[in-house]
Amino acid sequence: MKFIHTADWHLGQSLYQNDRAHEHLAFLGWLKEKIKEHGADALLIAGDIFDNPNPSAASQRMLYQFLKELNGQNPDLQMVIIAGNHDSAYRIEAPVPLLEDMKVYVKGTVKRNEDGAINYNDLVVRLYGADDSPVWCMAVPYLRQGDLPSVDEKPESNIYNEGVKTLYSNLLNHIAEQNTHNDPVIAMGHLQASGVALNSGDESERKLIGGIEGVKGYEIFPGGITYTALGHIHRAQKVAQRENIRYSGSPLPMSFAEENYRHGVNLVEIKKGEPVKIEKLEFEPVVRLVSVPQRLQQIDGDASDNLKDVLKMLKSLPKGEPDMYAPYLQVRVSFRQMIPDLRQKVEKALEGYYVRLTKIVTDNVNEFKPEDFESVSYDNLSKIEPLEMARRAFQIKNLQMGEELERLFNEVVKEINNEN
Repeated sequence: MKFIHTADWHLGQSLYQNDRAHEHLAFLGWLKEKIKEHGADALLIAGDIFDNPNPSAASQRMLYQFLKELNGQNPDLQMVIIAGNHDSAYRIEAPVPLLEDMKVYVKGTVKRNEDGAINYNDLVVRLYGADDSPVWCMAVPYLRQGDLPSVDEKPESNIYNEGVKTLYSNLLNHIAEQNTHNDPVIAMGHLQASGVALNSGDESERKLIGGIEGVKGYEIFPGGITYTALGHIHRAQKVAQRENIRYSGSPLPMSFAEENYRHGVNLVEIKKGEPVKIEKLEFEPVVRLVSVPQRLQQIDGDASDNLKDVLKMLKSLPKGEPDMYAPYLQVRVSFRQMIPDLRQKVEKALEGYYVRLTKIVTDNVNEFKPEDFESVSYDNLSKIEPLEMARRAFQIKNLQMGEELERLFNEVVKEINNEN
């Protein structure tokens, strides 16, 4: 059996107010061709299909149009979709009666029987290869604390990790009772495994459940599982050095922290009694993310900033009138004293260049530690002059107000005092 593992599409996401629908459409078109080219029997989407729980009508139409086209291209293709933490568990399940006619199986919630016990049978999907060889799929959506089975709470134990571990263990046992021919078992999940590689400063790979979300992948997914298809982490990687536990990564970079990730999907081939084969199919996003310079640079000598050098670097960018395929640009500037008209200078330098400025990252090289300030009591707060309070606020952010900004600030304070 061949299947493609993908996750974290985030349909509907915008990058600094830039609509990315055409980028997602390019990926979906590429994915449709790869499914046809490799003769995949199934498509597994491991959560975060949408960027938020209340996706736009256009985003939903994009998904369902894609599923319809896939079904028309290959009526035998099986598709399994689980909800991620960005998805609405109930909204994503709403069209299930229609989708199952197209062999699209959607799991958004963990359902319970009348006695309150977890309905493990609902989390199992039987998939079949081209030769009708069966594969058992554990389709487990993003798990919240209330979804988990009760476990004995032990001192210093991670109750969330133990609950997730128990759920997958119970589900595997449930399958084992029916899997009399020892057919392959694959698992799906949307979670953060401990020890995964994350880029510092990444705004998109947020922690799931404050401090307890890092589950132990090597415990939760035992050796009896042929392949584990995970979502949530945007960098493609294996877990706990296990080749068969994988994050496929996101098809598009969701932030500048991800600009150097290798994007794409995993093509997986399973044959009973043989090692699983995994191939990375790389997708080149149609819109690039570019940072100038590549990283924050130190200021040389006695210079107050490196803006002049940065503006020279911008001149190496391609020229042209920006359109929706122009690269997203992030500019990094270091300084010792604040540059009041920084954005205007950067925008002026970029006139006639084929990029879209999205973000300016600044770095004040003056060393400052917020703890250098003594704490201020409520009684003493009113005794501090507004200008001094503003200076402190700037210093906490590693910035300096500068004489011109201080003058303008004092004028505003004066006008407020006159009005009162």
